[in-house]
Amino acid sequence: NRLLRACANLALSRHRFTVVAVTALVFVASGLYAFRLQVGDANPGSPILWPQSVYNRDAVEINRTFAGADRMFVVASVDATDGLKQPEALQSLADFQRFMEAQPEVGATVSLADIVPSMKRTLREGNPRYEEFGSSQGENGEILYLFTSGTDPGDIDRFVDPAYRNASVTLLFRDHTGPTIRTAVARVQEFVAAHPESPVKFQLAGGLVGVLAAVNEVILMHQIESIALALLVLVICCAVAYGSLQAGLFFMVPVLLSNTLTFSFMAWQGIGMNINTLPIAALGIGLGVDYAFYIVDGIKEELQRGRALDAAVRASLLSAGRGVLVTAVSAVVGYAAAFAIVDSGRSRGRLIGLLILPLMISPVARTYSWIVILGRAGLFNTLVLSLGLSDEPIRLLFTETAVFIGLIQLFLPLMILSLVSALENLPADVIPAARVLGAGWPTVFWRVILPL
Repeated sequence: NRLLRACANLALSRHRFTVVAVTALVFVASGLYAFRLQVGDANPGSPILWPQSVYNRDAVEINRTFAGADRMFVVASVDATDGLKQPEALQSLADFQRFMEAQPEVGATVSLADIVPSMKRTLREGNPRYEEFGSSQGENGEILYLFTSGTDPGDIDRFVDPAYRNASVTLLFRDHTGPTIRTAVARVQEFVAAHPESPVKFQLAGGLVGVLAAVNEVILMHQIESIALALLVLVICCAVAYGSLQAGLFFMVPVLLSNTLTFSFMAWQGIGMNINTLPIAALGIGLGVDYAFYIVDGIKEELQRGRALDAAVRASLLSAGRGVLVTAVSAVVGYAAAFAIVDSGRSRGRLIGLLILPLMISPVARTYSWIVILGRAGLFNTLVLSLGLSDEPIRLLFTETAVFIGLIQLFLPLMILSLVSALENLPADVIPAARVLGAGWPTVFWRVILPL
């Protein structure tokens, strides 16, 4: 209560203008830093796993050793049947491949243009002088016929269709981060723009990298638009609910602040804006406006009861602050309890059973139990008086402390059960290994448990 009252007093004192100035400074700084947020994955590997996870470390090593595991397909098409057998068309495919392989993240490219020179060299007893395209459509057709006659049915289908009008160029990437994808798409477009007379038309794109390129493009184009529309709906709804356009504009402030803080934190932690992290933007809008509603409605209710403005603001801030404090205490105490349960060995089942037991009791019965415990003649005061800690019973019922205790006992078991489920999935040897290497419990939590 002292902390909450101090915050309320600060908001009502003459220093409130300092609070507003600091908030404005934080908003500007976080807004500028949020421009560093990348659209797309910010790290190689899977974005839903931590960068140091086993899967992501293996993915980095595989892509470093081999040509690349992430693929993008570019469609190359011509107008006429068998048009891709023309030397000019095959040369255009080869030029495109060389141009794309100049990007460091592209480990290799594969297309129909790789088959003909290799086959022609093989037919000339491996002489590298003949590693080139045939001089005519007929010669290239004969070479491709020999290739298909010596392979299983359908092997050629991954390179070209039966009519030789549409072919695929496969690009192998060493990662699928946002900058890599944007660079690749830009280079494809650059090549197309630089060769307007090419007999081959290049079209984007398929494969994992191609799909991510399309998703990132949509996110880049519509994310700001989505936030703007959400703010517009917020302003309209608040203006209707409160009968004032100023109220709608007022509620935009916490929403914008929460979003800039969210995006700047993502940029600081190297978290990209992708299909997996898009809900974070919605979460920022929800958190930003929810507590604003709680506080404003609380002030409105207190004013309707006849209280002065300062007293109404103080009461509303204290009420909303208690909700935040209950959540924080439940998380801290719940983590400690969950860790103790997971580390208890054979006693884990009994402890979880004791934890679930209160949830099986009716809320009405639990409420009356707290009355018996916290009453003037209850168990708590009986213990306090018998130990000589007080000369008279301590008043707890119908106080803020009793409300706080009631909320904690309601939410704490749920928090513990959620954390126990998460902690049980941790590898059994990582925490002892960290302790053996000299890490303290705060370091173990921050560097081992939380990332996993």
